[in-house]
Amino acid sequence: MGNEKFERQDFVNGLALAGVLLFLLMLILLGAWSCSSSLRSVSQGEKKVAETTTTAAPEAEPEEEVEEVAPAKEPGDVIVRVGNGANKSGLATSGTRLLSQNGYNMLRGQTKQGQTVETSNVYFTEGFEADAFLIADVLAISSQQVQPLPEDPGVDVDTADVVVILGEDADF
Repeated sequence: MGNEKFERQDFVNGLALAGVLLFLLMLILLGAWSCSSSLRSVSQGEKKVAETTTTAAPEAEPEEEVEEVAPAKEPGDVIVRVGNGANKSGLATSGTRLLSQNGYNMLRGQTKQGQTVETSNVYFTEGFEADAFLIADVLAISSQQVQPLPEDPGVDVDTADVVVILGEDADF
């Protein structure tokens, strides 16, 4: 008789478990049917609006167009000219040597024509912006000083992709 009580309890537990599983299965099937009907209506071009929505989402502000920057090249594929803009003896040579040790393809250093510069700058030609930031990092120049190449940076550009003008702040 004791076994019948356990068998009856097992039977009741089994029925309850089967009921729960059946309920979950129905929810899953209804959810899948709901998703497929939503997908079907979207593919047919219907526009649905949620009935529970009471407030409109704020309009997103137009995103600012971001110019894509070309990825950095191998250092040996970047031609660099360093200019001494501080009239410190050997400054361009020191900057050239440091970049050469980091694998960059260097043109001969030059002394900048005109006034001396307080702050060092790194100028880049089109397609070499990422490289200019890396060069600035090697020379400990602020990324705020990385700019497009001006018409006359004060040294001969020749075939340079990046031109560095070392200023009074350069300490090599």
